[in-house]
Amino acid sequence: IVTAMNRKLPDNKLDFLHNAAYLVAIDGVHRWKENTYAVRWKIAGSHLSGSRSAISNTQQSPQHYFQRPDASYTTFDPSRTSLAGYSSSLRVSKEGGTLQYWGYVDLASPGFNANELGFQWLISGLKNLTGRLKYLRTKPFGIIRDFYIELGFARDWTFDGINVNTWFRPILFKATFKNNWSVWINPMVFGSNLYDITKLRGGPAINSDRWKNSWIELSSDDRKMISIYFEAWKGGRTTPGGEWHGILGTLNIRPNTVINISLGLESWKDGWSTHWVSKVVAMDSTRYILSEMENKTLGLTTRVNWTISPKLSFEFYGQPYISSGFYKNFREVTQPLAHDYNDRFRFYDDEISLSNDGIYNVDLNNDGTTDFTFNNPNFSFKELRSTFVIRWEYRPGSVIFFAWQHGRQNYQNKYIFNGINDIGDLFSLESDNTFLIKVDYMLGL
Repeated sequence: IVTAMNRKLPDNKLDFLHNAAYLVAIDGVHRWKENTYAVRWKIAGSHLSGSRSAISNTQQSPQHYFQRPDASYTTFDPSRTSLAGYSSSLRVSKEGGTLQYWGYVDLASPGFNANELGFQWLISGLKNLTGRLKYLRTKPFGIIRDFYIELGFARDWTFDGINVNTWFRPILFKATFKNNWSVWINPMVFGSNLYDITKLRGGPAINSDRWKNSWIELSSDDRKMISIYFEAWKGGRTTPGGEWHGILGTLNIRPNTVINISLGLESWKDGWSTHWVSKVVAMDSTRYILSEMENKTLGLTTRVNWTISPKLSFEFYGQPYISSGFYKNFREVTQPLAHDYNDRFRFYDDEISLSNDGIYNVDLNNDGTTDFTFNNPNFSFKELRSTFVIRWEYRPGSVIFFAWQHGRQNYQNKYIFNGINDIGDLFSLESDNTFLIKVDYMLGL
């Protein structure tokens, strides 16, 4: 694959965009022994060019963070007008038989950037190693039609050898029953983000703590009139405030062959023991401010598809969604690589106060003078999104679409979470409505 993007930028108002972006990639696959074994590989190179402002923004973006003071493999250069890099991957696998395995090796150099083409999942400047071993049984026994048990692990590290992520899953169990129900069970995944290179948003790497996570998924036979999907998870870190749990469920109703109704629920609580707040300069030093953060989220999703006739159909999508975050126990980073959690920070106590206008004031030496301030990061977000579409084929090959988008939204810099009551309050907010008509006419030539 070869892609090229060139922009003609008329003035300095758009100098944050790249003038040109090029990507060249080649991949291949080799299979043998009746597709039992396979080797897949990929090599890619990228090149960006643009103004100093555009390339500086790219160097300092979360995908690169060239400005990190402790990164020996990158250097931020504000005078650069181009950026180039490469990526590669290799996968070796055994995909047939009872015992199967996969091994992956991926890397992306610090300057690799494919975002003008699409989404780049691997942070530039990282190497990844992933392995999985699976035992698969396809012969039915008892109430089980087939099942597999899988072991897996992964590790990510930077180009200077810093381990940023390691996880190990001793067992993943998936079974399909003779009634076409399925279950996935992950009793435990153990992880260790030894060093987090993105937490301080361009600052130094910070030590991170071990975590664990468990989840289960259950799905019924989707050929039936009523089917369900359910997922639940629970986990956390070993540090204060780092717990999370949640559920996700979908009820599908298909009363006949032309109507399909889907009702979904998602609800979770995410706890962060060290969440980003701000970066400030005070008393001649740069200070990275973190805190504990609790995030609660609730969403309800409705989808309706109704094929009234081969020429007329109706679709509806609606989702009320609320999410709120509460920040507490503010602190600044003092020894980011300290092994003990409490040794990494200076926790604010008498030094910090919240004013009536929602501003935190910090007096580092308690001399009565504010050394720096930051906004109260608490938030509450509510949103209702819905789309209504009618499709009418008024003559063969010619179609009229009528669409109505309806939305309501509210954001506040304070923590409010009342669950289902907040969803009810959405309907009292001011609404935005967009109507669209699209007409297609096929010419018979």
